Amino acid sequence: MGRARDWPPYDRTIAGLLQDIDESPGHVQERWICIDSDEGTYEARYAEVHRVVQAELRGTRMARTNPSLEVRIIIQHCCIETWFQGHDGLLRAGP
Repeated sequence: MGRARDWPPYDRTIAGLLQDIDESPGHVQERWICIDSDEGTYEARYAEVHRVVQAELRGTRMARTNPSLEVRIIIQHCCIETWFQGHDGLLRAGP
């Protein structure tokens, strides 16, 4: 894997989820990563997260074992919890 120990906590989370997907090839076809922009711009935050994803993908077998995996990055300018509350029709009821 990459240098996850040097990255902020969400970067370690991304590294962990990609490792989990790598260990179970073919079970996940799409992964969404939803992160707040905080004080940064959309472009800066997207580039930062994209860099982390690409660095972690280089340390996996997914290009061979799960080539159809799509990682979608969603950057929100308001906190993501607020966005989900305003778009509750997208969420399934239940646990």
